[in-house]
Amino acid sequence: MLQSTQKRFLALVTIIAALGGFLFGFDMAVVSGIIEPVKNQFSLSAASEGWFVSSALLGCIAGVAFSGSLSDAIGRKKCYFLQPYSFLLVQLDSPFPKIILFLSVFVY
Repeated sequence: MLQSTQKRFLALVTIIAALGGFLFGFDMAVVSGIIEPVKNQFSLSAASEGWFVSSALLGCIAGVAFSGSLSDAIGRKKCYFLQPYSFLLVQLDSPFPKIILFLSVFVY
């Protein structure tokens, strides 16, 4: 039987995991809402459109693969400290993409 503190911890972990799934779904909803203007601005083919939409998932995969080894190398707390700076760095070019590749890389 779980103790009270274990139940609270389990509830917290469950809420955080559910929130992550919700935010990823929200991101997909935003991408599906913006796809028409992006298609028109960049004159995307069907393959380019697929690349743009799937780059969010590819970004998640790459982020998890990289962050795990980085966390093993320098520690979890330092990774938490570096995360906002990496987010800021990649967001600097996202408002001004010249080609669809830059938009896909800098947004995700």
